[in-house]
Amino acid sequence: MPANRLAVSGDYEGYAKEYVQQHYPGTEAMFMTGCAGDANPYLRNNYQLTKDYGESLGKEVCRVMETKLQPVHGPLKCCRP
Repeated sequence: MPANRLAVSGDYEGYAKEYVQQHYPGTEAMFMTGCAGDANPYLRNNYQLTKDYGESLGKEVCRVMETKLQPVHGPLKCCRP
């Protein structure tokens, strides 16, 4: 939300968590932000958009949870660009 609309909110992550927990009762969903910086790629000027983004993320989490995952084999390496 823009700075002129300050409110206490779980933002889209809170809506995503709520969506996942409703679809998997008894679970505790978590959200962890990786390297995000101050990127704001989507419009976020109203609460409905926030809810929509969270629901979209929650749906994707549920879809992935219902998909057979492939193992990652190592060793993993990191390199500089």
